[in-house]
Amino acid sequence: APHALHAEKEAWWAETARVISRCFGCDCPLVCCIDANDPLGASCSPAVGPVGANDQPYSSELFHHFMLKFHLCAPSTFIEPVSGNGETWVSSNGAFRKRHDYVVVPQRWKLAVTSAFVDQDIDLAIEREDHAVACVVLDASASVAPSSGHWVRRPYDRALFEDPLRRETFLQ
Repeated sequence: APHALHAEKEAWWAETARVISRCFGCDCPLVCCIDANDPLGASCSPAVGPVGANDQPYSSELFHHFMLKFHLCAPSTFIEPVSGNGETWVSSNGAFRKRHDYVVVPQRWKLAVTSAFVDQDIDLAIEREDHAVACVVLDASASVAPSSGHWVRRPYDRALFEDPLRRETFLQ
């Protein structure tokens, strides 16, 4: 998600939701690895739990609403981290640390999540500490609630994704 004013973030989340609604059938499991640029936790729901709660600015509600719309959840907000405190972002001067990065999975997978943690060993090859990698481990043998049907594959032309002008046509 962008570092931006509220109106820009609102437009970005609305466009992201529109694209996902168009490209994914409701039966296709959606998993997002996202730098949301906002903390979660002040407001709990089926999408967000109380673990590692941060003050939640209004712009965080946009991400929260996105997860509710697509029946997603952020497991790191429901499960205590294996180690550390779950913070994934540090300010440029090192004074502030927050959880801004998430792995988001379908809510029906919540019981299959065995751990959520931040992997400090993955080198992102950046000049200074900035983001750390959020991870979620799922038990693939766990019984999760079935989807309401089968995966609906949406036809598309791969060339549309290679040409920026044609990509815009596809997204409309």
